[in-house]
Amino acid sequence: MIKFQDRSASALLLSFFLMTLLILVGLGVSVLVQKDVLAVRTVVGGMQARYAAEGMSELGLRMVKDNLPGYELEKGEKELSFGTVSLASLQISAREDTVPCSVRNDANGEPVWRRLSYNESVQLPLFAAGDLVPEKIQNFYVEFYIGDENGNPVNLQGADVLRWKILGMKDNRTEAISEFIPLDGLNYLPENPTYFGSVLPTAAANDGYLYAKYTELGPIGQPVRFYPRMSIFQFVQEHSFNYLVMTNVVNVNNPERFYIFFKLHSGVGSNTPVVCEYVTINTNAKTSYGEASQSVNTIVKEGENLPVFDFALYHTSGKVEKEAVKTPMFNYNLGSDFGSQVLPLPN
Repeated sequence: MIKFQDRSASALLLSFFLMTLLILVGLGVSVLVQKDVLAVRTVVGGMQARYAAEGMSELGLRMVKDNLPGYELEKGEKELSFGTVSLASLQISAREDTVPCSVRNDANGEPVWRRLSYNESVQLPLFAAGDLVPEKIQNFYVEFYIGDENGNPVNLQGADVLRWKILGMKDNRTEAISEFIPLDGLNYLPENPTYFGSVLPTAAANDGYLYAKYTELGPIGQPVRFYPRMSIFQFVQEHSFNYLVMTNVVNVNNPERFYIFFKLHSGVGSNTPVVCEYVTINTNAKTSYGEASQSVNTIVKEGENLPVFDFALYHTSGKVEKEAVKTPMFNYNLGSDFGSQVLPLPN
């Protein structure tokens, strides 16, 4: 009789090996599925935060469009919920003590001068949105100097270089006060510029730049009145919805070589900030689904129509840490000419 060896122990070991292998395969598949779920969760959460931030940005653009210049949120920030997992906040910055505002600061955070090329004009409001009625900006002054394209000062004496005009409403009619002015003597340097306005920041400034020519329109059928020396402060005080318009009218050979560099300030001790030429709209959105956050910074020129997002010009950091999108920054370049190349902010 032939006797076979008992191999039950080998079969048991083989079954343990196969079971261990199947467990490892199952764990590997579970890890892969979990990573895919987390990736999808991060992407979905990031998209929710992105659309919430963009939605708040569009809401801010609409607020700027529907309100007077200088409109800012009363409590500084507005929050809205988008669905059950997204929360977005909105901030609008439209007024500061100086124009150009801080959004135009250089790479080191230093204030810059606004530049006007030959025959270029700029219009700035001397009023702002208030709580109940528009807030009038009565105390203001402008400092300016002449320079080349690099900002190096040029002493142009004996010729008018700047034309300014203030337009305002009185008795439902538009009136204006204006003047052509030259540089004030040796005050032609960035650290020692020429001043004009309703007030002057220093007693050393020429007080003649506080006045201008003004023609007052009388009642219908009545003669007009001409004032050769009208106080700028008085004109602004007596009129509403005033706008300051400044034009580079350098009257020398090859005037296109020379630029006017200026800053508009609220008066010394004034509690009424001036209105920025460009409004900054900052939005932040967070979502609990995917722990994602998103920021959108939008710059729009005051008084223009709603700009169009040029999606070809934004970028994100693309950095993901701990399955969370860490506040990538969207830099939207905005313009009012649909479909064409978006121009940078003027110098």
